[in-house]
Amino acid sequence: MSDFEITVTILLPYLIIALIISGYILVAVIGTKGDSASKALIGFILENGERLQNGETLDYLGSPINTATRLVRYRYSYSYIIATSTNSSGFYILGSRQALNVRIMCIFSTLFVGWWGFPWGSIKTVQSIFVNTASGGDLSDTVGGFLRRFTDDTEPVFNNVSKYR
Repeated sequence: MSDFEITVTILLPYLIIALIISGYILVAVIGTKGDSASKALIGFILENGERLQNGETLDYLGSPINTATRLVRYRYSYSYIIATSTNSSGFYILGSRQALNVRIMCIFSTLFVGWWGFPWGSIKTVQSIFVNTASGGDLSDTVGGFLRRFTDDTEPVFNNVSKYR
């Protein structure tokens, strides 16, 4: 065996372990960062709901936002040998830099740690990757539709907020 083959043989298991650990770290970051970013966006939309419904276009973290602005969520999957879970990120403005970053994190974390579970790991991984790449994410709603749901008098606003965390 050459020195290169010996080096690869020794380092390959460590590289695989590092990739797996990185995937789980990405899943944790998506979950915690996504919650706070989504809450901030929802708070901004609710705070400025009247202005948005009156036709104003506002700026949110460098992205224009109005009632026609599309909101998007991205899927990510992770597995623990026999258990596989699929979650969605928080809400982001479609086409924003934040949304692109989260989309990339969801794709890579799913690639690293989504396929381990048997039998659903590979199935959920393919579904998540497809949603995030081919369809551009889960196009949830427009800001206007989102606001209409929150102004519905049948449910208190705080009950509605929990649906979108």
